[in-house]
Amino acid sequence: MIRRASDSAFMAFVMLASIYLWLEADTFPTFPRMGPVDSDFWPKIVFGLLAVLAGLYLVQTLVLKPFWKTRETQAAAPDEEADPAARRAGTVRLLGIAALTFAYFLGLQYLGFVPSTIVFLLAASLLLPLKRMATRLLFAPLFTAALTLFFTRALSLPLPRG
Repeated sequence: MIRRASDSAFMAFVMLASIYLWLEADTFPTFPRMGPVDSDFWPKIVFGLLAVLAGLYLVQTLVLKPFWKTRETQAAAPDEEADPAARRAGTVRLLGIAALTFAYFLGLQYLGFVPSTIVFLLAASLLLPLKRMATRLLFAPLFTAALTLFFTRALSLPLPRG
């Protein structure tokens, strides 16, 4: 119950922070040349989506599932934190993804968008518990190609170069 309460408190914080940052994006300077895709476009999309997802999590946790379980339900529910090997693997996976994200940030500066994104997605797929190797190998280049086409063709934005 403590874990669920702390998760709910954190998600409430994320939702409120996202709403605040959305409102802060309104203060960004506008550039007539950019048109509808101005300096506040992507921050608003990211923070709006983050606020909606955090709100959905809160609704699911606090409304759809009862926040306080009965003793019978608690006794019947399996303990998620009982397996130390699973917790250790999750911690290693989380630290690995954090290190990959930092390496991706550095890679964008030296290699550019396309190679950094492909390497990042391939490495991240190795940390995730996916069963099919074909999924791991095909997702990274296909997703990067789709993202590159979206930015360059649909939005007419240049990609970061190394």
